[in-house]
Amino acid sequence: MRCRNCGSKARPGRHCSGCGMLQPPRVARGLKIAVGLLSILAAVLLTAVGYVLLKLEPERKSADTPPAMLAELRDAQDAAPSGTSQSVLQTQQQETTDESKAELQDAGQMPMLQAVQATADTEDDAAQTVDSEVTCIRAEYDAIEKNRNAGLYEKVMLRQSVYSYISGEEPVCIVLRSGADGLDFDRSYYFQNGKLRFAYFEATDACRLYFKDDVLLRLRYAVNARRASESVDYDGTGGEEYDAWCSFALREGYALYDEAKQAAAVRTEYILPDSVSRYLTEDDLRDLTAKQCQLARNEIFARHGRRFDDAVLQAYFDGCSWYTGTVAAAEFDEDVFNEYETANVSFIREYERNMGYQK
Repeated sequence: MRCRNCGSKARPGRHCSGCGMLQPPRVARGLKIAVGLLSILAAVLLTAVGYVLLKLEPERKSADTPPAMLAELRDAQDAAPSGTSQSVLQTQQQETTDESKAELQDAGQMPMLQAVQATADTEDDAAQTVDSEVTCIRAEYDAIEKNRNAGLYEKVMLRQSVYSYISGEEPVCIVLRSGADGLDFDRSYYFQNGKLRFAYFEATDACRLYFKDDVLLRLRYAVNARRASESVDYDGTGGEEYDAWCSFALREGYALYDEAKQAAAVRTEYILPDSVSRYLTEDDLRDLTAKQCQLARNEIFARHGRRFDDAVLQAYFDGCSWYTGTVAAAEFDEDVFNEYETANVSFIREYERNMGYQK
């Protein structure tokens, strides 16, 4: 090699005879050679390992093959001609199963097999029963929703953001909007003959509960309320959360049901029972007398406990079971009205003026 400083001939690791500069040894070249050899060795080892794994793979698969009984059954099915009847295959299956049972019986394992089979049959029957009942509950829910959307039920506002839908004297559906009771999720309860059948809770996620005779048959939970198809079913699993949802639904559902029943019982004492939950029209007032229009307007105030200076009005509302007069007329603030009540008070007043009932 030549010196990098003066170009004179020099030996690696020695001082240059021309300029005296120490020459570097050939370490870099040796390192490259070593790395190359190691790479070749690694490639050879990987090839060898891959070959060994490939050779061992059939043996591993054979260890995972099913028991001989199932293998024989599959062979019989695969070998059967296309025209072979199903009964022949069933006979082959039965013969294989009988042989296996005989072997287990000889080994003293038959009672265990029977116990396992009985448990499996019981579980299958229970699952089918739950599925059948859930289908029935779902049909009841669909019918109620169809009638509700068609306006066939009487809608009664129990309190702000809490509505009951009544058929005759029976509440069939009660709806609570998010925030109604300080809870940030919607709740709906559905009843059949006075029994809670279905409860639905929805926020970003959703929980559906199916009941029969106050027993929770199925809890269906969806992480995303908009993707009901991705729900997971829990049938009678118990556990802290499962029992908590069941207890909550039964407690709140029946408390609301009783409240709705009371509302249904006293609604006949109102001139316009739903003046607090929808906008009135002239059709609602057309058949009312001047006196009834006055009562209908003032019953909106009376619902909020207002007392009246007019002795006749006060006597009338004192006779209503739902009335509790606690607020003096001079102290009453109409800010307690919801949007329907505010609009309906103005609407009835305008109607009374147009009809000449008041100036």
